[in-house]
Amino acid sequence: MKATSTPRSNSSERAEPAYWRRPLAREVRRFARIARGRRIRSRREFARACVVLPEGPHEGFNWRPEFQPYCATVLRLMDELPHRKYRFSGCVQSGKSFVGVICVLWHLLERGEDVGYAVPDLDQSARDKWHQEFLPVIMASPELRKMLPESGEGSKGGTPSLIRFKNGATLRFISGEGKDKHRSNFTVHVVFKTEVDRYDTPGAVSRESSPPEQIDNRTKAYQATNQAFSYEECTVTEETGRIWLEIQESTNHKLHVSCVHCRGLVCPGRDDFHGVEDAKDVEAAKRAGHFRCPDCRRSWSEADRQAMLERLVPVGRGQSVRIGTDGAALVEGELVPTNRLGFTWNAFHNRFWTCANIAEEEWLALYSRNPDDKDLERRQHAWTIPAEPDVFTVSQLYVRDIVERAHPAGSPATDWRRTIPLRYAPPQTVGIVAGVDVGKRWLHFVVRAFYETPAGVNHRIIDLGEAPVETDQLGIKKALPKAFAELSNRFNMGYGIWGNEAAGRLPVTLRCADGGYQGKELGKQQEDLVWLSLLDLLKNDQVGGAGWLMVLGRGQSEPPGKGSYSHPQRLGGRKDPNRVLWAGEQVHIRRSAKHAHKFAQAGAENPASYAIANSDHFKQLLRTSYGDTPIGEDGAGCSFNAFTREEKRQLREYAKQLVAEERISKPVIGRSRVIVFENKARRPNHFGDADYYSLVAASVLDLPINVLPRDEPTPPARAAREPVRTPGDQKFLATQR
Repeated sequence: MKATSTPRSNSSERAEPAYWRRPLAREVRRFARIARGRRIRSRREFARACVVLPEGPHEGFNWRPEFQPYCATVLRLMDELPHRKYRFSGCVQSGKSFVGVICVLWHLLERGEDVGYAVPDLDQSARDKWHQEFLPVIMASPELRKMLPESGEGSKGGTPSLIRFKNGATLRFISGEGKDKHRSNFTVHVVFKTEVDRYDTPGAVSRESSPPEQIDNRTKAYQATNQAFSYEECTVTEETGRIWLEIQESTNHKLHVSCVHCRGLVCPGRDDFHGVEDAKDVEAAKRAGHFRCPDCRRSWSEADRQAMLERLVPVGRGQSVRIGTDGAALVEGELVPTNRLGFTWNAFHNRFWTCANIAEEEWLALYSRNPDDKDLERRQHAWTIPAEPDVFTVSQLYVRDIVERAHPAGSPATDWRRTIPLRYAPPQTVGIVAGVDVGKRWLHFVVRAFYETPAGVNHRIIDLGEAPVETDQLGIKKALPKAFAELSNRFNMGYGIWGNEAAGRLPVTLRCADGGYQGKELGKQQEDLVWLSLLDLLKNDQVGGAGWLMVLGRGQSEPPGKGSYSHPQRLGGRKDPNRVLWAGEQVHIRRSAKHAHKFAQAGAENPASYAIANSDHFKQLLRTSYGDTPIGEDGAGCSFNAFTREEKRQLREYAKQLVAEERISKPVIGRSRVIVFENKARRPNHFGDADYYSLVAASVLDLPINVLPRDEPTPPARAAREPVRTPGDQKFLATQR
């Protein structure tokens, strides 16, 4: 039997093409490519591939890192670090704005994200930014030019406000000035704020937060998913300017270079530029100007500087840098925890300027007809150094500082300072004083005890509170004397000594009351009402009624004269009815004849005495006693131990009112620079005023409250004392310094 064989296919059948296979493979590859998505280039890759320089020495060339090395370093930091908020500033004419253009175009045309671009003036600044910065860069690049809209805003000139590119991304210009509605009702992925120090300040025209914060809020929808970006740039202005403060709170990267001589890693600045001061003319300055290494002090040539700029090393806050064993720069340490990436550069890092260019400008500024103005311009525009503001905030006290100042940290539980309650004076008490702030419905009072320690005299609060003034029921003219009488009774009861019940109770030696109550009901009387209230204590034979002294607080924010404190140069003569009776440290006592007959009827031999005090001086003393003087040292002060819920509430309220006023340094004509206190938010500060009145009382009683700087000599021996009389003719010794 023959075996059957399978018929073979002919050659034509084997050569028949599989026409369906190639299209299928092509579609599979296309689907895989789409599924993978388009690779997003980094900022530096985008700039290299797409950005063509529209002007300058490299006009027409694609952007390259070597054109301006700091720019490449800054973009690399943005690409590599995880931060999403960027703050930067540098010298003018160094490509600072161009860094912003690259970043904005990267978000718009590479990532396809909406960008809000904030400018100080929407009409003029938006037009300039679009036509002079963005549009030239886009038009110079064939790839970017394809993205321009063919119709609508941005296609045919004019002043654009919202530009929609062909990829769907929008560029919206935002105003940093004007009303809040200009910065609301839209959402974007990215906000870029240029010239941020020129925006409106909060409170001037806004009922909301500051304009930069309002603009940042436009990205809140993307912040939770880490898709929001925020940029801020500006030439530095003052230390209190927005960009400088933001950079100080950021990573604050500095760009270091390696010295060609000592190999040390340094960050040169204005102090390292030499050769200008001794030059006889500008041409000599241009020849002599050069940088020196801050470490080895050897000079660098222009070629050395240009070579060092090729190897910039960014070092942020919390990091250090050194040369490794292989000769390379080694950055060590962790960056400080912050959500902002910040960096600055100065004239040294600007490759567009040579040392001759820098020296010429420095010499012209040095010998200008207005050297102060020119020097300020050089600080800000070339060296990225802010101007020292005429008015600036001095370090503040905080609520926590005062609350925790009730007793020394780490002292044993048996220490009386940890256990003493209110209404008790410390052991070794040498005097008790009170201060009272007068208001329409409340008398706020603070009582302080001064006590000896091995190193000096300290003071602490032993009583405080609010005594009601029944103005609505009785009227202010009857209610205020009644409130003073009730408060006087409280003070007359005295205070026990902690741990020594047998010693009895110590009374309040002197009570200083605010004499500047400005109630509208008083008309022209004003200060008279406090006079008459204190006089009423004498008429009714109130115990301790003679222990009161009215105080008029005068600040030093204005030139010496009416309404400001002026310290007397000498005591008044015996025949002077308004003579200065006594003068202490920024306080003095006068005797007025205004109410002589009324006090004579009450049994007082002489007209009433009152004190005039430098309020800013005593407020500064109070804060110094809390914040700058260790407990135990002479002049240190503290609050009180709060045990009950009510006492804890009182302590918090006292602390909040004490820090309500901002401590500010400012120059004043005729006084040089002084410390003043301003309550810009108009928060309650009654306890703060009452407390400084208590220090006025202590000063009048010659209790040691002044804290001298360590390098200040001991004051001279005190002069003879003379008796000073309170409104009730009570005598106590005060010192003529």
